Amino acid sequence: MKTIIYSTIILTLLTGGNIFSQQLPLGSQYYVNMYSFNPAEVGTSTLQTFFSHRSQFAGISNGPQTTYLSVDGPTKYDKMGLGFIAMTDRTDILSKNTFVVSYSYKLKFGENHGLNFGLNLGILNNSIAFDEAIIIDEYDALVSNSNRSKTGFTSDFGLLYKIKELQIGVSVPQVFSNSNLYINTSGEKFSFTSSRHYRASVKYTFFLNESKNLSVYPLLAARFVNGAPFQYDANVIVDFKKIGWIGMTYHSNYAFSSSVGLRYQNMIIGYVYDFPLGYLNQFTKGSHEFILGYRFGDKNKKDDFNSDESNKKIKQLEITQNRHEKLIDSLIQTNDKLYEDALNQKDLVDSLIERLLNKNQSEDSNYEGNKNKNKNNGIETIRTGSATDFISDDGSEVQKGYYVVVGSFAIQEYAKRFKNGLLNEGYSQTKSIQRKGSEIKNVYVFYTDDINEAINEKRKYTNIDESVWVLRID
Repeated sequence: MKTIIYSTIILTLLTGGNIFSQQLPLGSQYYVNMYSFNPAEVGTSTLQTFFSHRSQFAGISNGPQTTYLSVDGPTKYDKMGLGFIAMTDRTDILSKNTFVVSYSYKLKFGENHGLNFGLNLGILNNSIAFDEAIIIDEYDALVSNSNRSKTGFTSDFGLLYKIKELQIGVSVPQVFSNSNLYINTSGEKFSFTSSRHYRASVKYTFFLNESKNLSVYPLLAARFVNGAPFQYDANVIVDFKKIGWIGMTYHSNYAFSSSVGLRYQNMIIGYVYDFPLGYLNQFTKGSHEFILGYRFGDKNKKDDFNSDESNKKIKQLEITQNRHEKLIDSLIQTNDKLYEDALNQKDLVDSLIERLLNKNQSEDSNYEGNKNKNKNNGIETIRTGSATDFISDDGSEVQKGYYVVVGSFAIQEYAKRFKNGLLNEGYSQTKSIQRKGSEIKNVYVFYTDDINEAINEKRKYTNIDESVWVLRID
């Protein structure tokens, strides 16, 4: 059944005028796919595709029918996104087909702070099916040639500002107003102008739990075009990230909407029903809108998984680190105790050696004489090694010559403390060398390239330890 077209519209066309009206389709689930509302949203999520159909004013023949297919996603360059939308919108004898490709560029001012620029470029086809209109004069020249169709260029521009959980968007659909000129068989002219529109949105997300799987966000959206009433939407959506969402919307001077959506793996499906308000209740049973989506390699799901796994690993590492710190503290305390015990044992051994020497001196009157004789004759025990077999404190090869060694330690900490103690006592030349592949550090207090000088110095340091010896490096 054909719909009666208001005589004022036909009169406007007949008299060569222009039609100004709300030319962009009204939707209720744009918050599921914000790319359909603002080109600056393209590529802000993972690669995704959406199919949507809206049937407005159910119960009225040839009411507005809107269908679109969109695909968008980020590129390998994190700052850019790409996408496209194919849309068809028909209201009675007026229909519009649009195809646009989209590009976005992201500026980051911080980890949760940035500005997106978006641009749509494409073609727009407007058609007027006069042969479907009910008219008074069926021989009117305006409708004698059936359909009228014109194709032109269209473009949209958008901005999206984000700071933490706040998002503010502005878009200008049909930036360049195009006027499609029609001429009937009588030479009369009339046009259909694609007027510049303005859209704005404000959204803030409140997370209701630590895992951020449950959130609620109010979303305000507004639309304006010259020649049509100002429109705004007030949305409140409760989002269960892994399950779906429920939402409520107030469309100014039109309807109240309720929506529900489900997510399963990468699939998304949603439905909205508009309850008409005011006088519209007398003519329509409401509006229906469906949306079906798919996200390829759902970024949010992957991030959740990685976040959960990372949190578990971090907790395990913290527990392990605490255990290691306690073990290190225990080892340090044990090491200090062992070092203290070793010093006490050294004092005891030194005391016993001194007693033994005194006893031997008293029992053998020749002991000191033989000792002095050996010294005077220059009889000394000298150990030897190759310069390529040793390394110094800083890891470099040692110099060839003679080293007066006063102590050898397998425990590095003991060697360090012993060396520092000698330095504090004024033995300024104290350093250490170590044979490659060995854990033994040899602490020496004197170096020279003269053997006699080395032997004389060795005898000076016997007050440190009787076991002082000379190492020759070739």
